[in-house]
Amino acid sequence: MELNLRNEKNIELSKRLEILANYDTLTGLPNRRLFFKEIDSAIEACKISHTGFAILFIDLDGFKKVNDTFGHDIGDRLLQRCAEIFKSIVRDEDVVGRFGGDEFVILLKRFEAPYLENFVKQLKYILSKPIDIDENSCVIGLSLGMSKCPENGSSRNELIKFADSAMYAEKIKNRSV
Repeated sequence: MELNLRNEKNIELSKRLEILANYDTLTGLPNRRLFFKEIDSAIEACKISHTGFAILFIDLDGFKKVNDTFGHDIGDRLLQRCAEIFKSIVRDEDVVGRFGGDEFVILLKRFEAPYLENFVKQLKYILSKPIDIDENSCVIGLSLGMSKCPENGSSRNELIKFADSAMYAEKIKNRSV
């Protein structure tokens, strides 16, 4: 009986460790480690099926101001709300991850140009509206960069670098507007 309880505890501990290793503790989204595994799987599927996928790299504009104005607790809750928003608009097969800080990533496992264009418009529209957390109206936006496999690369590093560079270029453009 005691051995059985020990095995159950070990199984539960193993599950908890796997969750901690693969998921962001604040948002519950896949972390960078798990997201990289998802990209690697998508790359393999792309090679077999000859269909592409897209990676969206998202940085929340104005997030630092929210933290500075309302405090880190509200900032954390805003990150959680953004994670919920992202998860609510992707398909079941797609993956939303938190890359770190106020950066999120979305893996669209299949796409067509009109779908991708409408998805990005919807995302930008939703985040252009104030998000209320308690009595605080948080105004943010987003800078978004995208890479497509195989057009912009065939490795995880190439695709992430391309999407990150595109996001950074949009961030600079948004500052000058």
